[in-house]
Amino acid sequence: MTYHDRHPALTPQDEAFLAANPWIARLYHDRATSVPFSPGSRHERPTPPATALNERLFSRTLLDSGAVAPTLGWHAPLDFASVEAAVAKQEQEQEAAAAESNGVEGEAGGVSTAEEKKGDMYLIPEATMAFDLGEGLRGFQGVTHGGMFAVLIDECVGNYLALNQAVSVKAEQGGFGKERGQRLCKRLAGLGGTTAYTVGMDVRFLKPIAVPAAVVVRTWLGSITGRKIVVKSVIEGEGGVRYGTCDSTWIVVKLPKSKI
Repeated sequence: MTYHDRHPALTPQDEAFLAANPWIARLYHDRATSVPFSPGSRHERPTPPATALNERLFSRTLLDSGAVAPTLGWHAPLDFASVEAAVAKQEQEQEAAAAESNGVEGEAGGVSTAEEKKGDMYLIPEATMAFDLGEGLRGFQGVTHGGMFAVLIDECVGNYLALNQAVSVKAEQGGFGKERGQRLCKRLAGLGGTTAYTVGMDVRFLKPIAVPAAVVVRTWLGSITGRKIVVKSVIEGEGGVRYGTCDSTWIVVKLPKSKI
């Protein structure tokens, strides 16, 4: 079972949280736009590639202290159409460039000058995590400590990247059909036994979060350039109130074979 295939069984605590926050329940249960997943902190057993290994902060420390209850997560449906359209467009551009080059230099000397893009797209366009923030996060003046903004965002981004990596590997292994997978992998990132680490976070504080509070963090891809991934996130409350935003930068590294 891969990271992506782990779907949560709601606990009585989860049900109570959703009942107390119907705006989150509507998002979570909307099967047209939301696919529930089990965040790494809820996994009983770690899942390669190493994204959930040795997790203690959300699964134990914050949970045991009453600061953050178990988290819920969901993601947007897989967007095959956008990736397949990008692959088709690139192939058309390469064919057109090759034909133009052949017309100038002759068939033997023709070389395509079209840019070849690869490893720059994900199948999951967006992921969301819901957090039940408790009194244990209270800072000065009764609001959530500012550093927790970054912690919540980093947790959601990490799960978002892990989900997409699992989906990319599934495509590579033929989980969506052999031929389809080969075409998707022309543009998909997250292949080749890699993981990613946070190297920078530009957090913007828009509004304090008074605790206790229920919030969601939404995360989506900004860009992928070589080994650098830029991910955008927002912390929101009921009614779409925005508490903070962030552009975070991650760097892709190869995993040791023992952790793949």
